[in-house]
Amino acid sequence: CVPRAPGPSESSPGVCREHTQTEECMSDALVVAGPVEILVVLTQPPWGAYYNFVIDSLSRLTWMLQQYPAVVRNNLTLFHTGMVSESGQAWARLVGIETSSGAGNRLLDGWWRAKTAYFPPANPCANMKQGAELVAIEGMHRTLMYKMAAMEPVREKLALVVHRDPHISGGMSVLNHEEMMARLREDLPGWKIEVLSDYPQVPDVLTVCRMFYRASLVIGPHGAGL
Repeated sequence: CVPRAPGPSESSPGVCREHTQTEECMSDALVVAGPVEILVVLTQPPWGAYYNFVIDSLSRLTWMLQQYPAVVRNNLTLFHTGMVSESGQAWARLVGIETSSGAGNRLLDGWWRAKTAYFPPANPCANMKQGAELVAIEGMHRTLMYKMAAMEPVREKLALVVHRDPHISGGMSVLNHEEMMARLREDLPGWKIEVLSDYPQVPDVLTVCRMFYRASLVIGPHGAGL
């Protein structure tokens, strides 16, 4: 098991992840670990944020799978994702990274040196604020659909509503959720309506994937969560 490097990490306060020299971050030992043999850098800000990890970071693996598939399969390759928790491990496995918590971990956060580093093309900040690269999202979508193919198809019209906790998501949440739900039931007679909520926590990865896979219509606020 590769230990986490000192420095900003998934569990660091947001201010520490962006501004490491501030007084709040003095508890972080500004030391870089490594070197590791091969490192693929998928992390994008804000690292450790669940939805951004899925859409902005993991989607960049598409480019590596297209251009350097042998690097992804190499057991010496580690992946800097900025999120190393069990939910991060589960998502990484879904998109093609063989990893697990404990001795089988191949995900890193913090600061690392590497003998060879790969930086796949970036997403929103370097994409004229248009969001994740379409080709990356399409590639990720194909991979997930392949993994979900064994599921029984949905035989009813199903609308999925993404309900983000306003105490966490701030402006990326629907404040009149109940009013919206009532209107949806009125406007969508005969439809089944399910709600994906991140309160008190986001459901496990496979549950989230199944909910999106089964939906004919997805409704929610803008942002990586949608």
